[in-house]
Amino acid sequence: MLKFLKERNASLIKKYEGVDNALYNKQKVISQLLMNDNCFFEIPIEIAYSILSDLEIEQGDIKKIYLELTKPVAFNG
Repeated sequence: MLKFLKERNASLIKKYEGVDNALYNKQKVISQLLMNDNCFFEIPIEIAYSILSDLEIEQGDIKKIYLELTKPVAFNG
């Protein structure tokens, strides 16, 4: 799932580059965060949901994806 989010983020960076600086910069910050495979274990749920929304994940899927990302077997540490 994290690989999918990284790919989505890379796609959004390309989409917003030179078009919308605010959204481009937000995606660049998300890119840095996603470099840490355990990032969703280390941030508050509200911020995680916001990041998933910024990655243009459909509202109905955000909770399911968050729960998958934070399953104990997903922890890499």
